[in-house]
Amino acid sequence: MSSFCKDSLLVILFGSRARGEATPVSDYDLLAVKQEHIGDRLIIRWPAQIFAYSIDEVDKEIENLNTIVLDALVEGVLLCGDRLLFQKLRNKVDNVVKKRNLHKTKIGWVPVSNR
Repeated sequence: MSSFCKDSLLVILFGSRARGEATPVSDYDLLAVKQEHIGDRLIIRWPAQIFAYSIDEVDKEIENLNTIVLDALVEGVLLCGDRLLFQKLRNKVDNVVKKRNLHKTKIGWVPVSNR
């Protein structure tokens, strides 16, 4: 893990393990934010799924409402990396979620009804 952290700007644990809802068969969901674009975005190394994005891609995926990126930044726990960058990205997600009037449910991110 230390070499993985060394090569990443951020490594964030998210999903059931970050929320404290893991079962014995739950995997580890990790978002790795890198400085530069890398080839494969999804790296599966059981018991972990590692989603790797460059910092520029994360910025775009927030605007595109990528649920993996949103979940990681809203519910995730920073394992290693730049705490200020993590907070900046989390604030950006908060602003996008408010602007688009979204709410996280068990089925995902949905618009809030204004009735």
